[in-house]
Amino acid sequence: MTDDRLGVPRSIPGAPLNSTAAEQQPGLSGGGRILVFASSRSGGFGGTDIWVSTRTLGGGQPHEELAP
Repeated sequence: MTDDRLGVPRSIPGAPLNSTAAEQQPGLSGGGRILVFASSRSGGFGGTDIWVSTRTLGGGQPHEELAP
């Protein structure tokens, strides 16, 4: 981020959050460790589900779907 403007979004190679599905409505916790987002990725309960990922000192954790 430069001058309070966001840069071009890009995938992080090998990151467990990357998918080709529609992903939207990200929300980051105040401490920046927990990311909650909606996604139509496979393995969910319905068309679009809510997922969560927690960042650790070693990097991101695999995402988990929140129960319906």
